[in-house]
Amino acid sequence: LHGTPFSYDLVMAALDKSAEFAEFSLQVYPNPTRDLIMLQLSGGEACSSTLIVYDLQGSRVYQEEFVDYTEISMKEMNVGFGIYMLEVNSPAGRAVKKVVYTP
Repeated sequence: LHGTPFSYDLVMAALDKSAEFAEFSLQVYPNPTRDLIMLQLSGGEACSSTLIVYDLQGSRVYQEEFVDYTEISMKEMNVGFGIYMLEVNSPAGRAVKKVVYTP
């Protein structure tokens, strides 16, 4: 009332926004890994994306630009065994995946 949007309008706007990113998906494999991780983007047009790897303290340990597919080596990052968060940002959307690096 009084100039505020109805709940229905807010829900429909949120659904419209999520539909924009419905085609965007990120596959990370193998997980857990002993070294190499493959990242595959699917959906949308081929475009440059940014991969950022964070440790659980939130420190950035790696960053790379790629298009659709990339392979990264945990050993080459000189990081210890544990859990890492992979964040991919592209014009099609943003995805975050957890990966476990084991001995």
